[in-house]
Amino acid sequence: MSVARITKRLSRTDTGESSTHQAGVLVPVEDGRRIFPSPFGEPKGEWFNCKDQAGRMWRFKFQHKVKASESRITYITRYIQQYLIRSGDTITIAAPVAAGDPYRISFAPEANTWQLDGEEKLEGHEEGSARTIRVNHYERDPRNRQAAIQAHGVRCFGCRLEMAEVYGQIAKGYIHVHHVKPLAANNPTRPSVDDLVPLCPNCHAVVHLEDPPISINRLKALIRQQRGTQ
Repeated sequence: MSVARITKRLSRTDTGESSTHQAGVLVPVEDGRRIFPSPFGEPKGEWFNCKDQAGRMWRFKFQHKVKASESRITYITRYIQQYLIRSGDTITIAAPVAAGDPYRISFAPEANTWQLDGEEKLEGHEEGSARTIRVNHYERDPRNRQAAIQAHGVRCFGCRLEMAEVYGQIAKGYIHVHHVKPLAANNPTRPSVDDLVPLCPNCHAVVHLEDPPISINRLKALIRQQRGTQ
């Protein structure tokens, strides 16, 4: 007999990237009823234990019919932050195999985790022209930076940190913008929004420890691996 499960490709609202609230995964009411039998989750929500891919235990809450057609899994923010999950990634929650077993949760990153679906391409402004000071400095157009922040926000694509969460108001909105495709000498380019991603200063420094820079997917894999050992 197959085990009931919910598989959801996450939206920005699900992961808390929309800045309107913390993460809370919305699922169709019928899917929620299938995996969380009545009266589970009514009326104020019901806690349930969930084991992840690494064997860690989490405690989430299921709230039935928070909207006419949707239910919600809440208190999932720490799990999303732990594994650097973001919109476009997929999570699966499966019902217990046997009585007394926990639910199970797993995730699958989007193939290009730094690229957002449905984004209009940025008509970039030329960058990369060399000007001589003491060394060659490749010009960066601030309009490209602003367009990238408007498209992606200021949460780091690597470790998922938003600077103000650690440093308070003084760091609100502060973020580096990383060129996925490095600027090349004497080869000015017009980057698209997919070529420019927000990284905190630490992650930005790490990706440039190698030449060519470490990819965003590899950076996230390194962080996941390190967090998995702790």
